[in-house]
Amino acid sequence: MSEAKAIRKHSAQHDLFNRLHSVASDVRFVQTVAAGWYGGRFDVVANQRCGTWYCDPSSSSTAYAYFKSTDGHTNNWNFNLRRSNLPFAQYAEDRGGVILVDSTRRGKRMPDALSKTVPIWRVLPKARSRADWRRCAVINLAISLRRSKASDASEHPPSEWDTTPYLPPNIVSPSEQSQITSRLQAWAEALEASALPLPTLQKPLRPFFLHPSTSVPPTIPSDPPFTPILCLSASRWVGKGSMDEIPSVTRVAGGTVGFEYVQGAGDDDELWGRGLKPGLFHSNKEQLLSVDRDDLPDLVDELVTGAKADALTHAMGGMSLATGDSECIPETSATTSSSLIGSYVSDLHPTGVPGPSSRLALAIGPPISPSAWLFPSSPSCSAIHYVRVVPIDKPSKHETPQWILPLTRDTSVFLCPLAKSDLKGYTHSVAALVDHVRRLVRDRSSGVMLCPGGKADLESARRRQQQQQLDTAKSPATLPETTNSPLPPADVDSRKLILPLALALVLAIPSISQPDLQPDSDSNSEEDDEMPETTKAEIADVLHGLVSLWPDGNPPRAALKRVNQYLMSEGGQPEHPPDQRLLDASSHHHPPLYGTSNPDQPRRAPKLHQHHVLRVAELSPQVRLSSYPAPCRDLVLRPLPLSTNTLTSSPANHDLLAIVKGARNGLVYGAKIRFPHALVMTFLFSHKPLHSKIRNIFTATRTHALNLAKFVSIYKVLLLLQRKLNGGKERDLDTFIAGGLGGWWVFGEATAINEQIVLYVLSRTLLSLLPRLYTTSPHPPSYPFQPLPHPLPALTSPEANPRPIPPAPLPFGVVAALAWAGVMYMFRHRGERIQPGMGNSMRYLYHDSETWKDLRTLLWHNK
Repeated sequence: MSEAKAIRKHSAQHDLFNRLHSVASDVRFVQTVAAGWYGGRFDVVANQRCGTWYCDPSSSSTAYAYFKSTDGHTNNWNFNLRRSNLPFAQYAEDRGGVILVDSTRRGKRMPDALSKTVPIWRVLPKARSRADWRRCAVINLAISLRRSKASDASEHPPSEWDTTPYLPPNIVSPSEQSQITSRLQAWAEALEASALPLPTLQKPLRPFFLHPSTSVPPTIPSDPPFTPILCLSASRWVGKGSMDEIPSVTRVAGGTVGFEYVQGAGDDDELWGRGLKPGLFHSNKEQLLSVDRDDLPDLVDELVTGAKADALTHAMGGMSLATGDSECIPETSATTSSSLIGSYVSDLHPTGVPGPSSRLALAIGPPISPSAWLFPSSPSCSAIHYVRVVPIDKPSKHETPQWILPLTRDTSVFLCPLAKSDLKGYTHSVAALVDHVRRLVRDRSSGVMLCPGGKADLESARRRQQQQQLDTAKSPATLPETTNSPLPPADVDSRKLILPLALALVLAIPSISQPDLQPDSDSNSEEDDEMPETTKAEIADVLHGLVSLWPDGNPPRAALKRVNQYLMSEGGQPEHPPDQRLLDASSHHHPPLYGTSNPDQPRRAPKLHQHHVLRVAELSPQVRLSSYPAPCRDLVLRPLPLSTNTLTSSPANHDLLAIVKGARNGLVYGAKIRFPHALVMTFLFSHKPLHSKIRNIFTATRTHALNLAKFVSIYKVLLLLQRKLNGGKERDLDTFIAGGLGGWWVFGEATAINEQIVLYVLSRTLLSLLPRLYTTSPHPPSYPFQPLPHPLPALTSPEANPRPIPPAPLPFGVVAALAWAGVMYMFRHRGERIQPGMGNSMRYLYHDSETWKDLRTLLWHNK
């Protein structure tokens, strides 16, 4: 591909003007299908997230559907219970069918989400018996399985019931369809066995597939024997063999302007949208599509900035959290008592979890299914305590983490580190939250509401803590009754942050979901608050129930992993009673954390002396530390793990094991690289005896592998030391210093193998300084070696492992010319400076080709 063509292609794919006008063209096609082809008969529903660009809110439904393409990728087919879309199935039947809109990028006619994930969601083999008559989908099959278990299979199947599997034949091959069909029974059994509420469907779900090249739209009868799911791919197909009519001009300011159409233009908007989102685009569509190409970026920036300011104004205009010891007002309706929980929080739709009568509620936006919180209207309710969840960065290792801070009498701030960047801190914070909520519901019989918090809450809590520490005469009773800090609006990020915390609370405190089981506050017994043994199935049931209420709040994998580990190990019930020696070690009195002796306030963790540590090491390995006081549990040395998996999965061992695995990978990679190279080069160019050749091959392989293993180990150790000396934070030049010292120590000796490795690294380092062909970052670096902004991404994150971008053709060509010009000059005039391996190769190519004795040494042998 020529330089001009490559640059033109990249510019078209990332140009804001092309993207927005491509989206607008696809939106018009969607409206044509909905209004022109079917006369507005079916609701238009966007498949999250890309599909929202093509659905104008003024003419489409707000129903939620999320069919993920990865669940339909070849050899990765799946029916994910966390994306079951069960409410969408009921919604589709209630509406008599829907149009589901999505798109895909260049190279495909339809996204896998529509062509395979949706059919998996509803496809099923032909019914085999009376009990199977409703099995036209995984969902329907699960319903049939549940009814069969309840001996409710007396209905006779209607003759018109359609059990034919439907997949687009030109997109999904018969072999792939057969493999998908073979997995349906297992998926349905998993769905039926889950705690998810299955919809009651009266008709089978049948998908139809539409796209811009559809010449004759499917005819849907007025009262069909099925519920149609019209899977609409909004974008034209740009590719070889495409017969789609690709738009190339648009109207701007009364004139005709050309643009290059981008298939699936709404995808990956974080790379091109400059912060523009579908809702903001549709509300300002006329203005955005009427400005010139050069003025469009400034307009988008202005709109995005204004939208952020409006959101902040809306949040600041909301009422503050009304707290205090207000009396509960009994209500007979399903609505929540706003006199107790505050009108602003009521706007966030507090929802009781896992059920309406639970003492735990989440104020993270309205759930997809109507629900409420009935506990505030219960006669047994005494007060509501609020926990504002504030995400924080990983604290420094020199800081003592304080996960719970008081804000008002009935409001506390929970500092929640991100599980992806601080695994250990996240686990400890979850344990602290569980202990905090357990005290609240045990001592005051109160309800607890988790809601999103902001930086203003954190700053206010820290200021009050500092004031309290200065005035030791103050007690927590002098805390204000209310806070002027409003709640930030609940969004997707807050739901993803709070849902895994709710999962931990529901399973760790069984009494919180049963308002009638309230331990006596005067009793010292904690039997009702102890967490029972928790299984993966129980965790999955509660998780699926939460995600079914807020589908867009599907928690990240890292957070779920840490919550699972807490619930199934440290948070579990002890198999043996606590060891009195450890309790003795934690019985020393220390100053309270907030300058108070109030038992509801967390205490400072006691310092453990050497004899205490020795006693802990003597404990039985079967004793679980969750039975001990939380401060002691967080600080004592744990017994040796009982299995290798426990050792390798412990966050405390991560840094050391990373060095071990780095050395292992250095050995493997060095052997893989050097062995085939040494084997080929030795047998091609060496004239030594066979045993010498074999010895040289293994010597070279061993040297290369050991040197790489040494370098990786030294590099990681130096990085770890620098990070510890800098309070747990990585500086920009840490890698430069560690790499330099490791390179000097391992590769500083000028051996043949070291020369080859250094040349390999040097050449690629120099080439990395060349300008790139394009950039995928919305904020490209000002110079080639500009460091990343802090906080630096995790080493395993996509941001730290970007796809390589090729160099621009012209600079690369100039460097190639200079490199060959220089090496040929040096080889001719100063050959003694050329690296030996390269010198041998060049002599073979340029000097040996000057001499021959006969035809044999001319064409067959070199000499």
